[in-house]
This record gives sequence, C-alpha cells and structure tokens, in this order.
Amino acid sequence: MGALEFKQKMAQQPEAAWQDYLRLCRLGGSKGYLDTLRTAGLSNHFEAGAVARATACAREILRKGCEQCKR
Repeated sequence: MGALEFKQKMAQQPEAAWQDYLRLCRLGGSKGYLDTLRTAGLSNHFEAGAVARATACAREILRKGCEQCKR
C-alpha cells in the first residue's frame, strides 16, 4: 500500500515524495508500524477509505493501459 502511495506522490510532487521516502528509510525500524506510516506521510491502511485512496492511482494506470491495448 505504501508503494502505491509513493507512486502517486512521485507523479504529483516528486521532491516531496522523495523526502518522505528518505524519512521512511532513515527510521530503520526504530518506530512501530503506525508511527512509521505517520512519519513518512503515508495513510493508516486500517482506516476506512485508505485502500481506495491508495489504489486509485494504480486503477487509473491499469485503465489507461487497457485502453492502449485496444488500439
């Protein structure tokens, strides 16, 4: 899920996404899972609607890809 969120962030705000990713890597397992998500600017996947938000970008990529295959 986090990878999907980073993919979307990279498309919209590459520098901010990179900084969030570096922050995530620097944690190095020093925090619990939910604290890690929060620190990296990622959604809590246990909250309502989080899965739909995180997968929206992937659905759009797949939809566009399928349209291109039809041509």
